[in-house]
Amino acid sequence: MQFLEELRNDPILKDFLCHECQENGIAIEVSDQVSADNLIIIRVDEFYNSLKMGNKTPPAPDCLIVQYCRDNQYVIYVVELKNVGDLKNEPLNGIRSQFETCLLDFMSNRFRKYFYNPNYDFANSIHLLFVSLPREAKSNSKDRTTRLDSLLGTRPIPFANRKYLIEYKVPNPVIQPC
Repeated sequence: MQFLEELRNDPILKDFLCHECQENGIAIEVSDQVSADNLIIIRVDEFYNSLKMGNKTPPAPDCLIVQYCRDNQYVIYVVELKNVGDLKNEPLNGIRSQFETCLLDFMSNRFRKYFYNPNYDFANSIHLLFVSLPREAKSNSKDRTTRLDSLLGTRPIPFANRKYLIEYKVPNPVIQPC
C-alpha cells in the first residue's frame, strides 16, 4: 500500500484525488468488498485542465484508478466515461488520444517516479476502459463494423515495454477485489 500512500501524499496529485469516478450519469462502481483504503482515484482530466494550456491542453481520460491487491501488486484502470447516444459524431482518434495522454505523458513522463518504480508490480494489470452505452446497432450485413468495433480494433497503446488494448464496458462496471 506504500504506492497508494505516495500518490496520496504527492503535492500535485493530492488536489486531484476523488472518491468516485463518475461523469454525466456514467460511472465505475466499486464493490463493497473493496476497502476504500485499498483504492485511489485520480481525476486525470482535471489535472490537465488545471495546467491552463488553452487550446494545447491534451485530451485526457476521466480517471486513473489504482487498486492495491497484495505484496506490492496493484491493478490500474485508466477510465474514459462517455454518455453518448451515438458514436457517429465522436472522433475515435480523440478517444484513443485520451488513453495515450495518460499512459505516455501522465504515467511515463510527469509522474514517472511512481509508475516506473520497480518496487511496484502492475505491468500485467493495466486496463484501458471505455465506458459508454452507444446506441449503435450493427446492420444486417455481417461485413459492416461499427465505430465501436473500430475503436476497439485500434492498435495497442505502449506503456513500459508492454502494449494495451482499449476495452469496452457498459455502464456501470464494478471493480472487484483482486
